[in-house]
Formats: sequence, structure tokens, C-alpha cells
Amino acid sequence: MRTPRMLSTVKIANFGQSIGGEKAPIEKVKVMRKFKFNYLHNLPYDLSGTHAIPKLQERNLVEVFLDYKVIDDEFLTDKFHEMLVDLYTAISNKDNDKISSLTETRFCERIQNSARETEESLEFIPNEIPHIERAPEDQSYIFDKIFEKGVFFDREKNDTNYDYFLDKMFESEGIRYYQHKYIADHDIHYYLAKYEQQHQDREARFNYKYFAEERNRSMVLRVYGVFKNLGRFKNQGKDLVSKKYTGNHMVIFENQLHESDILELTDPDMEEWIKNYKINHNNWKITDIDNYMKGNPFFSKMMDASEFKDFVSQVKKKNIPTEKDLPKTIGKYNLLDDADQRDDEQIKKMEEFLAKNSNFGK
Repeated sequence: MRTPRMLSTVKIANFGQSIGGEKAPIEKVKVMRKFKFNYLHNLPYDLSGTHAIPKLQERNLVEVFLDYKVIDDEFLTDKFHEMLVDLYTAISNKDNDKISSLTETRFCERIQNSARETEESLEFIPNEIPHIERAPEDQSYIFDKIFEKGVFFDREKNDTNYDYFLDKMFESEGIRYYQHKYIADHDIHYYLAKYEQQHQDREARFNYKYFAEERNRSMVLRVYGVFKNLGRFKNQGKDLVSKKYTGNHMVIFENQLHESDILELTDPDMEEWIKNYKINHNNWKITDIDNYMKGNPFFSKMMDASEFKDFVSQVKKKNIPTEKDLPKTIGKYNLLDDADQRDDEQIKKMEEFLAKNSNFGK
């Protein structure tokens, strides 16, 4: 099966470095873009392999964090290489427990479903030369690392893509921030519309507030790498890869970082704030291989424009009032800031008003 490719020029950012007071020229690298993948029995293994991808310059905040934790690319590459060999071995053995321990949940489910449907007997033969003993040009490598803030590694704890603003202000420094619209002054909408059932339960309502704030502080370290010559799948001794197999596989790894309690007691600058996050190397998971999951977005559900319009229409039909519609006798209605100060009488007035003026809770 022929894979179409396109030769294109990709710009690699210099992340604000300057030469003689002027910005350094942006390096241009010609790379081959790949648009189709030939997966082995719908498993995350491209039979043609992927192209080599140029390394991006280190993002400052990620570099600060890893240097502080004494973690280098060599350590990560060796660990990830071993994880991938273990994953492909587990796939050939249909070892679901091992697959689950190495991969993100949705990625795992798709692999297991495809493995069950595969009737052909597969055997994965790892490369005989250990990764650490290879020549530099034959070794796997990491080409980019970035922090993803405002989302959990567990996709089910996140909301849909339309519930977030993507802030790329500090992306070149190493942080991509998914700002939930609840945090961006849309808390009224989420309390009255999306979480209307919880609104009637004051405890659940306040619990969501704390959950939303915790998610906003959450940080995931995402690492992209090209992994070379992991091994080959065979069937009864017959090699299954194509003649044009490059031996390369593009892989994404993620680690859910944990916030230190010290952060609540200090007022650190950005670098000190980053350093206080904790990393556990047992938390590394494989989230995508060869674009099998199309990057495996962090959202619990991907909504298209038509789905979002339908959702908005449903909200409008509920005729749920906004803060501007509330009578002045109730006072300022801001669940995020004033919930603790609002007394029971105000709550009662609010519930009576909602019962008369909307379809809230119906």
C-alpha cells in the first residue's frame, strides 16, 4: 500500500533567543509529512514506519523543571524504549493487564478491542541490540516536551473541547494552558445550566467548585519522541512490515504531576512554582503511537460545531436566568465568590425565584 507524502517546510521557533540584540533567524527544516498510516490489524504499529522528526529547542520551563529533578533525555528515552517493547510484547501475547498498566485508558481499550478481533497469530521480536548499546544515530530520541495545564491525565475528569479556552501565551516557554470557561467567569452558566441538578444540592455545588479549582491547577507533562528499531511483528516467521519500513515510530508519553502543599503557603515566581510540582516515574503512560489516537486529546468528548449548537439550543430552551435577571432583593448572585457568605434566607429566595421564572431542575 503506497503512502502519500508531501515535502513541506516547517519553521522551528527559536523561543525568543537573540543574536547581537536582534532575533535569531528562524531555522527552516524540510520534512516529509505523512497523511496516511498502514496499521497492523488496526493496532498502533505503522507497517511503513514514520519519518524522522527534527528536535525542537528545549522549552525553558520544562528544562528548569527537569534539571531541578535531575532527569535527562537519556534516562527518559531508555525508559520509554523499554515501555514500548513491553507494550508490543504484551499485544502479541494478548496480555491485557500489561497493556492496561502501560497505556492511557482510551488508548488501552482500543488496543484490546483490536487485539481481540485479530485472528492472525502475532509474534513480536524485539531488536537484539539493547538501546543503550547502539550508536548515537541508531538511538531513539525525544524531540519535544511541554506542560499541559488545566486538565487531568484522566480524560473522563475533563469536559468537552468547547468548555475550554486554549491559552498559548507561554507555549514557547513550555506551558500550554487549557482554561476552563468555569474559571473564565462563566461559573453561572455551569451552575445553572450544565450542573443544574447539582445546584439543588448545596454540598455537591460547593464540591464542584473545589474540583474545578483543583483541575485548573492540574499539570500533565507531555513528551514526544521518535523511537527507532524497537522490533518487528511476525506471523509464523514471516516479517509483516513493508519493504519501505523506516523503523521509526512517533510516540507520546504523559505523566500526571502532583502539586506540592508548599505552593499554598508561598508566593513563588514561575520557575519556583514549576519546581514545586512532584513527578512519579511510575505514572508514565503511553497515550498515542503513530497518530493512532490522533494525538489523544485531553477532552472527555470532542464536540463538533453542530453538536455545540444543539447544546446551546437546549440551554436556551431551559430559559435559565442569568445574574442580570435576578431581583436586586436577593443581592449579588455569584456562586463562586459569595457562596460562603450567602445566608439561608437568600438561598430560599433564590430557589423560589428560579422555580417561578425558569425550567430549572425540570
